[in-house]
Amino acid sequence: MFKKILVASAERRTCVCCAFSVLALLLGLGYEGLFVSLSEDDLMNLHFGMREPFVRLLIANLFPFTTVFRPAGSALYVALFKIFGSRPSITASFCMAFCCLAVSLCTAWSRS
Repeated sequence: MFKKILVASAERRTCVCCAFSVLALLLGLGYEGLFVSLSEDDLMNLHFGMREPFVRLLIANLFPFTTVFRPAGSALYVALFKIFGSRPSITASFCMAFCCLAVSLCTAWSRS
C-alpha cells in the first residue's frame, strides 16, 4: 500500500513539473508578445467578426460547418473590442491567460 502511494505521488510530481515547465516556456517565449500592437491578422479577424451578428458567431462555434470565417477568433476579437476597445495588450494578455488555462486543463485531465 505504501509503495502504491509513493508511485502515485512520484507520477504526480512528474506531471506537475512538466506542467510548470510548459507554463514557464510559454510565458518565457510569449512574454514579448504582450507588448506588440495589433497586426493585420488581428484587424482582419475583427473586420470579419464585425460583419456578422454576434449571435451568428456564437452559433458558428457550436456548428462548425457554416460560412463564417474563423468564428472563434472573430467572436473573441469582437467581444474584447466591444468591452476594452482597441487595446492590444489586453487582447494579448487574454490569449496568454487562455493558453495557460489550456495547459492547466490538459495537465489535470492527464492525471485523471
